[in-house]
Amino acid sequence: MVRSGTTVMPRSAHEWFAASDTVVECGDVVSLQLAVAGRSGGALPGWRQQRRQHCGRPTNMVATFSNLPLQVLVYFNGWYDVVYVAIMLVLYIWKASALPYPGELGGMLALEICLVLLLGVLEYCRLFLASRGNKTERPTPLLFSCVVALPCVYLFFYFIFQQIYVTRLDLILGLIGIVFLGLELIIGLLVAWTMLRAPQQPGG
Repeated sequence: MVRSGTTVMPRSAHEWFAASDTVVECGDVVSLQLAVAGRSGGALPGWRQQRRQHCGRPTNMVATFSNLPLQVLVYFNGWYDVVYVAIMLVLYIWKASALPYPGELGGMLALEICLVLLLGVLEYCRLFLASRGNKTERPTPLLFSCVVALPCVYLFFYFIFQQIYVTRLDLILGLIGIVFLGLELIIGLLVAWTMLRAPQQPGG
């Protein structure tokens, strides 16, 4: 040991480690090597092997299956559904006052308004299941969201092609909704398939 004033400096790296109470992390290896080399005034025998043993210890790597593009689509689709339902209700109010609904068509108007509300509820359930399955990395909610997507697709196509009066705004809003739904359906199925094929984590 070499004394300098009141500071005790060990002669070698091994003595330096023995005298130190600080836990050395892997990120501090290079700076620690330089510091010890400067204090000891010589090379550090066996340092690289010790560094390799210290930093190369095995770690438990856990794969993640959450899909960021799917979550972004679900987020913006949720806000779009709110806008869609609001615009469609206003559009039906306009249709009822400006377009003729004689006889049985009056009942069809009420039915189509109910279908808009039903589509909003189904879309909320679908997006909730897709988001929950994606965040918790569970395939079952994702698969259920894909099942709920089927009646949603039919309702979007109904408002585009089969309702009594189809305006250009109906067409644009419906196509945007189908694009959202189609992308989420494809990505959701791929993510669920990846989760199902992944090996089970021990103890999971």
